[in-house]
Amino acid sequence: MTEASQKPSRFLISKLALWAIRWVIGFGLIWLVVSYYPDYSWLWWAGCLLAALSLAVIIVSTYILNRKLGEITEKIAAIDDEVSQ
Repeated sequence: MTEASQKPSRFLISKLALWAIRWVIGFGLIWLVVSYYPDYSWLWWAGCLLAALSLAVIIVSTYILNRKLGEITEKIAAIDDEVSQ
């Protein structure tokens, strides 16, 4: 069970690392487009909004995952107690 409880933190770290890499590339592309087409400067705001939304989804999904894992761990412990009696 201890290995399963450590996986969500590793899950969050890997998802945040991928999120950061994705948005470094994304904002680099936005910079490239805006440098050639200054009329598209609104892309910065759109990129910030999408980055914030995707970050919120990662954080909320990790919270839900941890909560569900805690519930399942409690159920397994209760079943184990019943079986061992």
